[in-house]
Amino acid sequence: VGQKGWITRIACGCDYDDEGLPDAGLLTHPLGISDQMTPLSELKKSVFKKFRLHVAPIFEGAKNYPWLNKPQALVHWLKFADPPVTQTIVALIDPDFIFLRPLVVSQSGLDIISSTKVPVRELNSSVTRGHGVGQTYGIGHNWLKHVTAVCGQDSNAKHFSEEEADRYFQVGPPYILHLDDWKALAPLYTLFMKRMVKITGPGILTDMYGYAMAAAHLNIIHTRLDHFMVSDTGSRDGGGEAWKWANPSKWDPCKGQLTTEDGKQMPTFLHLCQNIYLEEPNIDESWMFHKGHVPPNILQCDLPILKTPPSTHLQHQLALPENKDKTNYKKHRAAWLHCMIFPSLNNALVEYKQQFCPAGFNTKKQFKLIHNDVSDKVLPICPMEKEGKTCWVFARIEKEQLD
Repeated sequence: VGQKGWITRIACGCDYDDEGLPDAGLLTHPLGISDQMTPLSELKKSVFKKFRLHVAPIFEGAKNYPWLNKPQALVHWLKFADPPVTQTIVALIDPDFIFLRPLVVSQSGLDIISSTKVPVRELNSSVTRGHGVGQTYGIGHNWLKHVTAVCGQDSNAKHFSEEEADRYFQVGPPYILHLDDWKALAPLYTLFMKRMVKITGPGILTDMYGYAMAAAHLNIIHTRLDHFMVSDTGSRDGGGEAWKWANPSKWDPCKGQLTTEDGKQMPTFLHLCQNIYLEEPNIDESWMFHKGHVPPNILQCDLPILKTPPSTHLQHQLALPENKDKTNYKKHRAAWLHCMIFPSLNNALVEYKQQFCPAGFNTKKQFKLIHNDVSDKVLPICPMEKEGKTCWVFARIEKEQLD
């Protein structure tokens, strides 16, 4: 997409029990196939030329709460990166982001969406010492009641009201800060997250509260912006995301249009943090996407790529009569996301195979992700695995799809 800066993949070690696998509740594939160690040679592969890999060690507590890897690995990278980190502005993003366009800051008012009460033209979207930028996430301000226990009696975080906490710290990835602020914040992010785990237990909000508390403690104010991503189909008003730009009634990616005509006023990322399911009377015509359903070995040169929805996928949903609770917009967005995600992943798979596979690699569209009424934490063992064959609980190989 033309990202100008360097992208660093930070990979962490994993704790293993005596059987060599994480706790059963953390498995993402039967027999732990996708939880096994990845060879360093594979981690170094990328089609992006300005790519670096940083390997961090095993961190205490990450076995039972994997999110602890994030701040501790960040601290490790800031201290031991080779070459050292010299970039003034650093963005922390999640690995389940798909870039649609370059990540930039200091955009004009016309290229900003914000659900804050501040007029868009008056928003400060620049990043300087003591001032960061982040994507809006609906994490609320419940962390305020834990400030004394987590941050200390004299913490600056105690001075923020609920309204100010929502305005300045209700953010998530991409977190974009000045390098000096990251160096100050990352250790506290780690410390406060660990303390929150003891109070509220493990969870995604525990991670995000740890960041918010560290930022508030250091008085690093954030401008909260909505336009960096889309992920959640559920909020009618857009839910603090870029649905204003990703309007299914005006932009139909099922017809092959994966960008807007001018490449502007479109989300920076697709955030693959949701289960996106559209059920049809004929189950074979249903479509779903969940990142945990993608075969963990899909990069293998001999395996096919993903089937994509038909060109009529979105138009079919738009033509359906409005239901009683007037929530058809959820299906419209789901179809829009399907037609953005699958082709984008396929483009990445083909580009990867072109660079790292010998001639004759497989680019047939045959993998269909399937909706399975099975808990992601208690997966059935695939019988074929025991026979040395490959099968997937949440995907199947079907007849080749011909465009």
